Amino acid sequence: MQFRRIFTLLIISVALIIVAVTPLHGQGENIVTIGVPSWMSDVFRDELFDTFESQHPGVKVVVVPLGNDTYFQSAGYDLDKHLEGAQKYASYADVIYAANYNVSVEATRAGYFLDLSPLINSDSSFNTDDFLPKVWQSVQWDGGVWFVPASASVQLLIYDVKAFDKAGLGYPSEKWTFDDLANAARTLTTRDKDGNVELPGMQVYNSALFYYGLTGKSLYDSSVVPSVPKFDDPDLVTFLEEWTSLQKEMSVTGNFDYNKVPMTLNQPWQLTNPNPDNEQQWAASLLPGGVAGLDVQGFAVSGGTLNPELAYALANFAGSSPEVVNRFYGNSPARRSLVGVKAEDSNFVMPAVPKDVQAIIDQAFENAVPTSELRYQDYLDMAVNGGADNGTAVDIKSAVQEAQAKAIKALDTAAERRSTVAVYVSTPVPTPSFSENQIVLRFGLGSDISNNRDQWNQEVSDFLAANPAVGNIDIQNQFYDQSDLDKIDCYYQPYNAVSSMNLDDFLSFDPFVDADAAFDRNDFIGTVLDQVSRDSHMWAYPMVIQPSVLWYNQEMFTKAGIPSPDQGWTVDGFKDALQTLKGTLPNETDPVFTPGTYGNTYLLMLIAAYGGVPYDYRTTPPTINFTDSTNVDAIRQVLDLAKDGYIGYQKLSGNGGMFGGSNSPITDDTLSTYSWRMQNRSNPDFQDPSRLANFPRGSQFTPVAYGIGAAYIQSHAQNPEACYKWISQIAKRPDLLGGMPVRLSQINDPTIGAAQGEDVTALYQGFAETFQAPNALTFPGQFGGSGNFSTYVEPLWLNKAFDNYVLENGDLDSALAEAQMLATAYRECASVIPEMNPQQLTTPEESKAYYKQYVDCAVKIDPSMKAQFSYFYEESQ
Repeated sequence: MQFRRIFTLLIISVALIIVAVTPLHGQGENIVTIGVPSWMSDVFRDELFDTFESQHPGVKVVVVPLGNDTYFQSAGYDLDKHLEGAQKYASYADVIYAANYNVSVEATRAGYFLDLSPLINSDSSFNTDDFLPKVWQSVQWDGGVWFVPASASVQLLIYDVKAFDKAGLGYPSEKWTFDDLANAARTLTTRDKDGNVELPGMQVYNSALFYYGLTGKSLYDSSVVPSVPKFDDPDLVTFLEEWTSLQKEMSVTGNFDYNKVPMTLNQPWQLTNPNPDNEQQWAASLLPGGVAGLDVQGFAVSGGTLNPELAYALANFAGSSPEVVNRFYGNSPARRSLVGVKAEDSNFVMPAVPKDVQAIIDQAFENAVPTSELRYQDYLDMAVNGGADNGTAVDIKSAVQEAQAKAIKALDTAAERRSTVAVYVSTPVPTPSFSENQIVLRFGLGSDISNNRDQWNQEVSDFLAANPAVGNIDIQNQFYDQSDLDKIDCYYQPYNAVSSMNLDDFLSFDPFVDADAAFDRNDFIGTVLDQVSRDSHMWAYPMVIQPSVLWYNQEMFTKAGIPSPDQGWTVDGFKDALQTLKGTLPNETDPVFTPGTYGNTYLLMLIAAYGGVPYDYRTTPPTINFTDSTNVDAIRQVLDLAKDGYIGYQKLSGNGGMFGGSNSPITDDTLSTYSWRMQNRSNPDFQDPSRLANFPRGSQFTPVAYGIGAAYIQSHAQNPEACYKWISQIAKRPDLLGGMPVRLSQINDPTIGAAQGEDVTALYQGFAETFQAPNALTFPGQFGGSGNFSTYVEPLWLNKAFDNYVLENGDLDSALAEAQMLATAYRECASVIPEMNPQQLTTPEESKAYYKQYVDCAVKIDPSMKAQFSYFYEESQ
């Protein structure tokens, strides 16, 4: 549920979980590297490999972050990009995170991954019978074993019981035929008065999985090793014709809420972690034919490793570690002996799964289709869907024939790469030597540096050359426990923790900035310095800001004759755009603006543009004023836009809102250079019509919202002056931290312009002018910096009032009056809770007990809140 995500963010802000790593390496050691995604990096701590290193004297395990390179184009869609991506991926480390989507037949034919079967066959301790059979089969093809599976999840037919009951349909069953599936999908599809699809009755993918379930046939010739595609089957052509016809019938031209689709192919996360606020009642079934899909993850060995035996041993070690396996968040470990095993010295516990849900998961694993049985399916997907995506008719029989020929040619090309395009895994260089008079600066970096590692290395080299007293900078990523924090001097995190941190654990920046002639307080944008200050002292160094922005579809604006808002617009202009664009959308029920962020910030900003400030963050604590007539009028004007269908409003209480407006004329976002829209600006293969603009301004307020990425110096730092110098240097490179410059002088810096593009620089200049406006009203950004736990709880009653008015057609005045009464009573109750001390919240249990004090106040004032905060009461239920 949404609160669990919010609570997790709060724990993260206390524990300071940081991602990205540049490790130090000892000299004279045999180094073996393991590449892991950033979302798993906190598991791969030094102590995780203590046992492995003790078993292999002289060996040092080094973790390499993989960033976004775990995903690359599939072979069926673009063979060259696939092989280039696989080659780059396999070059990162000796051992690499593997999944059924990135270790392919083509990549193994090209020699980018090592066949582990000879090593497994010579390892008497490797028990193949311990693996779930279908999972073990998934990592085998062409006579080889291509990675050690660690975790797996199943894909089931997830359906809404209430929707089926309302339609008078029988529930999905493994005995269903394709006609049964198609009939249910058509019956459940909702259309507008003109017959246009508003909500499809089914959203499924993986046609090969359904084909296998209904026919028992794979897509390759099992009599030949290595395998070759085998698509020349009349049953396959017939099935795909029926499949594509059904998909076309349910195609949607506008936006829809995927979470409300009554039947999907998905992992059973709705069942294992149900949201009590959902309108749907989810259940699961095997697919027609009595099968289920699989997702398998584990560890492969690069074909370029110089230590195959050692790399295999490390892959097997990682795949059998309960701490690693649990962090995959799969439905089950790949090894049966690890089911239910809790990792030692770990606070992470997999959530309990209801018995009835576990039963269907177990059944699914028994009847799952190994992913290796569906090899080559991407060629079929491309052939069948490629023409449909372009709006052209597809001759299925011809498309299938062409797909088979394309797949065969691709395998030949991949095999040729084995001898022409090699994979090399570079061993990390040892730590540079330095004298005993030099120090090592230990710095934590909360940013993924896998895509700009060379630039970070250059920053380190430049700093060491200019500061001879520093021998090396040890950039760390392990911040999860207090013991890890004790090992570092200073750090950067991509959010602002000043409002909740224990000041005794940090040094004020005041003496450093006062002595720094280059530090100009007037150079910082907006209220940035105020947001990192407490008790009249500066406790963090602002590095980047992440502003709340709007993306608008330039093509749709031009076609409708609406002026571009990139130079700013008024709230009246915003409303005119909504009303004009509404008539141009393919479905009359499609909203023009759909929120792309969580929470109510976008609504509060629009309300401010209309002159209302119901929750005023300019004071500490924020002023609660839901019932002032000016505020009520502004709230009504914004919510009426939602009631009239111009804004794609989603229920705020319980799930936090977020609609996701990738295809909408207007949507909001938190701007980062890492965002996919920003990346697409420089993508020649995808011309995204989205352009950036600020939120509209009003006659009284110009609403702005932004988060802050900041650096901190801990009170135990061995050399705080060196910390400040290093922080000051990297503060000049906001492009390396993925955010907008925080200082006015940086926006016009040619270095930033060259790194991010002149068009982005122009956007930053416009944002800075808006932030500096005399009537700018600042709201907290999406993550962090908004105050204590109460600043999350108090607006929940305001959200309920919004929901009641928009979704239930309730009385706004009475709903706001009740919300103000409850929020005010809650604040009085919570005022006696002592200030948080992070040093006393070292375990999840301690954190939960502390925050439960706030929750108890909320439930005492409003018992209906208990459902939203059910996480805190799980043990007592």
